[in-house]
Amino acid sequence: MPERRQDLKARAFEFSATLLDIFTRLAAGGPQYTHMARQLFEAGTAVGASLEEGEVFLSRRDLAAKYVVALREARESRYWLRLFAKCPDRAALVTPLLQESSEFVAILTT
Repeated sequence: MPERRQDLKARAFEFSATLLDIFTRLAAGGPQYTHMARQLFEAGTAVGASLEEGEVFLSRRDLAAKYVVALREARESRYWLRLFAKCPDRAALVTPLLQESSEFVAILTT
């Protein structure tokens, strides 16, 4: 199980790094896009941060609580990515991230 957690944490870190890389492109075009990009960035980076926090859990219940937070943030990320995917000029940019966020949701749900 620790190996799986490390893999998930590594994937979440890469997800966050990609969000950082594309933030400016997503936010360009007006205040509505800036708002959406910020919401996505905050939720998306919180997935990895919550998983990192889970590494110092005090109990299994504490670990589960951290993973629930990560799940919520993954679901929110998926929402914002779905919204960006409706924008023709941003769809190609977010499609791989949308897939990854859906996988986070599936993994963290089990």
